[in-house]
Amino acid sequence: MYLFRRMRSLSRLSTPFRSLSSEYRQTSNPSAVGVEIHALGRVMNVSHAWLRHNCPCPLCAQRVGTSLGWQSLQDPCEVLEGSDIFESEIGGKSFSYKWKDSRGRVHDGVLSLKWIEENLSPFTVKDPTPYVTRKVLEKKDIDKKNVNITGATTSVRGVEYVGPDFSWDDILASDRALYKWLKAINEDGMAIVNEAPRDPHTLDKLATRVGRVQETIYGYYQDVKASRNPTNVAFSSACLQLHQDVAYYESMPGLQMLHCLHQDESLEGGESTFMDGIQIAHVLKEQFPEDFDVLTRTNASFLSSVVPSPTSVSAGVDPYTYRMRYERPHIRVNSNNDIVSLAWSPNFEAPFIGDAQEMERYFKARHRFAWLVREMESEAQIWTKLKPGQVVVFNNRRMFHGRKEFFMKSTDTTDQSKVTGCRDDPARHLQLVYVNIDDYWNRLNQLSAIFGDPADLKRIYNGDEVRSLKVD
Repeated sequence: MYLFRRMRSLSRLSTPFRSLSSEYRQTSNPSAVGVEIHALGRVMNVSHAWLRHNCPCPLCAQRVGTSLGWQSLQDPCEVLEGSDIFESEIGGKSFSYKWKDSRGRVHDGVLSLKWIEENLSPFTVKDPTPYVTRKVLEKKDIDKKNVNITGATTSVRGVEYVGPDFSWDDILASDRALYKWLKAINEDGMAIVNEAPRDPHTLDKLATRVGRVQETIYGYYQDVKASRNPTNVAFSSACLQLHQDVAYYESMPGLQMLHCLHQDESLEGGESTFMDGIQIAHVLKEQFPEDFDVLTRTNASFLSSVVPSPTSVSAGVDPYTYRMRYERPHIRVNSNNDIVSLAWSPNFEAPFIGDAQEMERYFKARHRFAWLVREMESEAQIWTKLKPGQVVVFNNRRMFHGRKEFFMKSTDTTDQSKVTGCRDDPARHLQLVYVNIDDYWNRLNQLSAIFGDPADLKRIYNGDEVRSLKVD
């Protein structure tokens, strides 16, 4: 029903409609483009094409167990070439009508008046409120500041995450508990599950409560621990800048689940950091609309590739273990200029492609966005230091995540493994899996219909171009 409600408004049609009188008897007007229905305390203007397209008669549809009650069997050309509605009436709560297809067959359609009303109304979705109180910087103050994003802070800035208490066992055993957890992620962008097993390769039990694990070039599971020769900055002990994962995929992962298996008590640093990227995009839109516009119209290139050692290349091994590249704008908007998706992954961007003027515009806008991320750390960054047995789950399409540099509290600086934690027995070991964003959205909608109200769900920023609900 969700897809069918997203119908384009017919208010722009200037040609007069055939009318149904107060007694619901149709008057003839061969030049009209549709039918005007007086019912349910309102006037509904419906085109001939719309009624043909949604005809539920046996020639057009097969009865199935869906929210619509039928599934279309129509040939799009026959619908396009069909006749006008030549007979219609209202009986009780239903609207009946007749039309002919291009083969001369008569179709008898019957639609609920309530269904027509619902599906002529524009579909909207609510935007979420950030976990932290939103603080929009005053433009006059921003412009006075020196925009400089070089260097990195060593201390953790922002707000420590204190969210609802979700239990691993409860989520696995109860659909109601599962719903509350998924709803919290929809509201805040993230949530932490406690009391998870400390055994590796158990995270898929949680993931499959939501949907299927989304494999990537990194495999089914990923082990996040410091390595002496990392192929990815995530697999080191270095500070990990705020970003989104796998922006070089057409279908970026939806939910990311990070399971803390071990975090040495003598480890200094290693806090996980998060920020609502959509919140930053809204600040950019409000305070710097020109830069916002550039980032919605200009493609960035996202790249991930790993080159093995020269020895393996000479042995005939493919010089790229993997090579992924994808171009997309950092911010996508719909026809109403609502933000519908985001892609921010500074460490995985390829060189920008464009002429000199495009480069200047792009890097100015990108620099502004990056500066806002840095500038708003104190107000908008969320941090937590995961304990063994905790799983942090967040919406990768909405939330940026990162990590503070970590090292061992050791006075023996001659052994770098003690300092950095890059050991065979790692001082910090997390495992992660991804869940597809559509599987998450499907599961949340299913459970909301049982335990809540689907109308209360917030946008998940999966690129769906549905309009935002405007609140006065």
